[in-house]
Amino acid sequence: AAPPYYGVRGTWWRGGDRGVAIELTHAKVYAKDADRTALGFDRLEFTDGHNIITVNYMQRWPDRWSGRLAAYTPYAGAGLGIALPHVDAQPNGGARTFGYQLTGPSMRLLAGMSRPIGDNLSAFAEYQFTFSMNEAELDGGGDLSTNIITNALNVGLSYRF
Repeated sequence: AAPPYYGVRGTWWRGGDRGVAIELTHAKVYAKDADRTALGFDRLEFTDGHNIITVNYMQRWPDRWSGRLAAYTPYAGAGLGIALPHVDAQPNGGARTFGYQLTGPSMRLLAGMSRPIGDNLSAFAEYQFTFSMNEAELDGGGDLSTNIITNALNVGLSYRF
């Protein structure tokens, strides 16, 4: 079964077309069995969440389209932040590391479209890319270094206050 992947974003639109957002993405990351074995680990995953938290610059283009497409608003964003995964790693026969760690910087790029479906409610669809550089400390000594890339097609609802 596909693991849960979700996110939440709060955006403050300033001057109509530009905004600032704070965003959290929760994804799962598992090492492939062959890679985990080759690296000498019994466990190697961020299963309770590879959490990416960023502050994003957002840009939207209302009234970009005419005719039937006029109800759609394209938008894009880019952000920088931190990676906060739940590290679950155990070298063969070694101590198990199991807990959240601040592991390094992250970045995010996104582009999508939204459409109002009520006075305060909109539906959206977007593509999102994240990249993080992770340096985790392992219990019993040593460290784990990995760069993680995620790609996602997100759909959801947004509420305007």
